[in-house]
Amino acid sequence: MQDRDRHHALAKPQDVNAWCDDVLNSCSTKVSYETYYSRILNFYNYLKSNHRHPHLYNPLLLAAIEYDAAYQVWYYRVKNRPSNNYE
Repeated sequence: MQDRDRHHALAKPQDVNAWCDDVLNSCSTKVSYETYYSRILNFYNYLKSNHRHPHLYNPLLLAAIEYDAAYQVWYYRVKNRPSNNYE
């Protein structure tokens, strides 16, 4: 985020996609998600729930809707999360 002149906590969806694109160019989707994306996703979820750092949305989720690289990493999460079988 330093090269985008924005604080990392204030990323926009296009920032997230550019970051996802960079990460995907250097490692697999699995490594991208498990090493980086999941931690940042948790960080933004924390910001949404913390009254000291109010955020109205998670830019990773918005980026996954609009951009290919972010979607690719998000889809890895959806595809590989354990199913809930309550039978």
